[in-house]
Amino acid sequence: MASGEGRVAGLIRELCSADVFVFVGRLKVIMKIAQVAPLIESVPPRLYGGTERIVSYLTEELVRLGHDVTLFASGDSVTTAELAPCCTRALRLDATVRDIVPHFMLMIDKVRERAKEFDVCHFHIDFFHFPLFRSLAARTLTTLHGRQDLADLKPFYFRFGEMPYGVTGKVVDSENEAVAVLP
Repeated sequence: MASGEGRVAGLIRELCSADVFVFVGRLKVIMKIAQVAPLIESVPPRLYGGTERIVSYLTEELVRLGHDVTLFASGDSVTTAELAPCCTRALRLDATVRDIVPHFMLMIDKVRERAKEFDVCHFHIDFFHFPLFRSLAARTLTTLHGRQDLADLKPFYFRFGEMPYGVTGKVVDSENEAVAVLP
């Protein structure tokens, strides 16, 4: 191993708990990643569920690339990653569920309890987790799959400006850019 490769591998190990391997002059980083999906549909969805389908594609590709992925989702989800079920089945299909918010809050709490296990927690559940994960902002990523042109969101994004997030199809780098998409 060349000394430059050794320094890079050491730096990566210091920055996160990722496993770093050097193969014939190439670094391979294996990260521990939490994917946090909506509980409305299973992952992948059996019916409608664009967000859940994206989460499934991303999760399966990360596993295929060799990453250690844990999927927080409904218990009827199917994945090659480790499944951390947060409810028995997709909430939309459960006639006993009247309010989805308590289920989401319990899932967020479960992810927070295990957050130290992961290099990155990737959320696909809008911004419900922002207050609880603010202190871990550098190790989180949020993909916002819904509308971002609502004026009600502007003060929220200003308040939690340190939380990294992207809008489906676009990465948002700053508060100013986020606000620019709002009317």
